[in-house]
Amino acid sequence: MLLNENRAKGPVRKYYDLLVESKVIKKSDKVIIEPHRSITKEVYENDLVLLQQGQVSWDIKNEEFLNSIKYIITCSLIVAQNLEKIKKTFLLEFPLRREYKRNQSFNQREPALYFHGRIIRGKLPIKYLEYVLQSGVKTVLRGPVCYKYWSTEKMDDEEDIKYDNKIKEFQLKYSNLIILPETNDLEIIVKDLNKYKFYFTLSQSEAFNLALQEAIACGTIPLVKRNGAYWWAHELYAGFEKPEGLVRLYEKYYDRDLEEYSDAIAEEIQKRCSFDAIYQKFIEQQK
Repeated sequence: MLLNENRAKGPVRKYYDLLVESKVIKKSDKVIIEPHRSITKEVYENDLVLLQQGQVSWDIKNEEFLNSIKYIITCSLIVAQNLEKIKKTFLLEFPLRREYKRNQSFNQREPALYFHGRIIRGKLPIKYLEYVLQSGVKTVLRGPVCYKYWSTEKMDDEEDIKYDNKIKEFQLKYSNLIILPETNDLEIIVKDLNKYKFYFTLSQSEAFNLALQEAIACGTIPLVKRNGAYWWAHELYAGFEKPEGLVRLYEKYYDRDLEEYSDAIAEEIQKRCSFDAIYQKFIEQQK
């Protein structure tokens, strides 16, 4: 029995259906999928409190209710780690959509750093971003800036306000910074990823995220701040520790012939992260 049927959508719901079809779980079992997105106290009347965005702790209000759930299916490592009381938690990776493909020669692309996502301090720390801009490297960001993303009620954090002001200052000060409007148009995002040579990420806490996988699928070479969660794909990106390391990587590779490498990583990520590949790997682990 899927407890959050009305909210269960996307690939994780597809995983649930396949798990039932494959008889890994029974349709009668109590199951919740993606609890960090779909369990709210309004839904379950204080049985559970939603994992707040950006936080890593659960407030368990009713352990009896929690223990009555037989399975949780999630694509979030944080959720899986914070629900150790559940006897069986299925941790599945988000699959790549088929639309993310390499359709532009790497050597014909524009030498620039590209980022797609929320422009917030947790993802693009000011220290790193400013160093890159001062170096003169063309930097293209597509997504909502913090002051556009958060609602007015939430914009009371002093650090967020400082961050917003810095981004506005950078837009006036650095001609090599381009901020493109947020879009959910998949065609535009894929076109972006095939236009630029490098995708960069500066997050100090995120795991090997979906946006990074999508960039690799398009043959866009990732320059990534080293993070323990990236170990499994170390051969698919170039890593750095400090902001000067990012600039050095760009200067080392921007004019090199990396056509074969770009093609190879795009092919490899499809093998590892297609829906079928992820599900098959998961089923093998259950045997």
